[in-house]
Amino acid sequence: MKNFNQFPFSLSFLMLLLLIVSSCKKEEIAADPVVFYEDGNTILQFTSDGDDIEFFFDALNDLSDGRLGSFPNNDIFRLVIDYNNNGIIDSEVDLTIGILEDGAVCVSYIKDQQTLTPCEFFDDTSGTINFSSTENLEQAHMNYRVKVPKSIIAEGNQIKVIVSLHDSEEGWTEFPRNQVWFSNAFDIQW
Repeated sequence: MKNFNQFPFSLSFLMLLLLIVSSCKKEEIAADPVVFYEDGNTILQFTSDGDDIEFFFDALNDLSDGRLGSFPNNDIFRLVIDYNNNGIIDSEVDLTIGILEDGAVCVSYIKDQQTLTPCEFFDDTSGTINFSSTENLEQAHMNYRVKVPKSIIAEGNQIKVIVSLHDSEEGWTEFPRNQVWFSNAFDIQW
């Protein structure tokens, strides 16, 4: 004769498992980081995480702590974004993102390649400028991380980006190198 005392436990377990699995949304699971540039000195990557996107810039050759001080005597980054992904600057549509000395994430809209709007600040953004080891290099070096809602940076699921890293000792380095913004840019899609 079968033992039916085990059936309620098995059914309860299956119902609990089904509840857990059904409550997990696909967008809650962060994708693996995608490296969109690497040259031995610099690694640029992004991670799509639900409604957010996180950028990580690892300056492997910047071995001096440039977090202190004011521009131009500090290390910072600028992320330039083609919001509508059309390959040209659209005034007050395309934007830049950076981190201020107090750690606030600054979003500025591009008027033209020489002029930006004043910073706007969004509660859903975060970022850090670090002098630390990373999985790419054990020795302490400069690295940058910024997380923003996708809705701030794109009207769809694809953008063009340019990354500029400023080393207090070396000046600006732009990836990829451009004369005119978006004439040459990385295509990011999630």
